[in-house]
Amino acid sequence: MAFKLKRSSKESYKIAKDTSPNFYVYMVECLDESYYTGYTPNLSNRMMQHKLGNGSKYIIAKGYKKLVYFETHQTKEIAMKREFSIKNAGRKYKKELIEKFQKDILLLME
Repeated sequence: MAFKLKRSSKESYKIAKDTSPNFYVYMVECLDESYYTGYTPNLSNRMMQHKLGNGSKYIIAKGYKKLVYFETHQTKEIAMKREFSIKNAGRKYKKELIEKFQKDILLLME
């Protein structure tokens, strides 16, 4: 006979909390059409900082246009490594990431 394991709401919360993403790696398109890559634990707050001109020196100098890409990661260390690899990749790779991301978002909205 099959049975379901019952969890308390506290246990369920802990499992969900431990598996939810804690960091985002993102790309912003600047007004000059260059890309800025960063990481943050709070994507919406970070985008607001960039929009208000309180974000990175790069975006302050180039101007914020829009968020074009993001991905989630469990730890700061993993997010930092991924940010580093994207920053060091060429523009072609970044554009491919963005295009695939944009297509995936459109599919989700159908």
